[in-house]
Amino acid sequence: MKAEAVALWGLLWFIKFLDIPQVHIFGGSKCMTDHVKGENNIQQNSLQGWLRRIKGIWNTFHHPSIEHISRAHNKIADELSKKRLLAIEEGIYIMIKIGSDET
Repeated sequence: MKAEAVALWGLLWFIKFLDIPQVHIFGGSKCMTDHVKGENNIQQNSLQGWLRRIKGIWNTFHHPSIEHISRAHNKIADELSKKRLLAIEEGIYIMIKIGSDET
């Protein structure tokens, strides 16, 4: 769960840094997407700092949206996640690395 929180925070930070005005995110973690939408409350104490950071950035966007998309229904996201790459827009890729290089 920490990996999902850090990845989401990093993505939001990067979107904010690039001054991208509209945010619509498809996420693979139903728990995290539901939390951001306010439909679920993650209670893990170790994640509270990351969740506050996410909420802080999230609230700066104008009408942001996030929805869960299962990996079974998103072959491209599945392939990219296996390569630790997250496709953003028009061929820009961000490598999100958490942990060691061992697979």
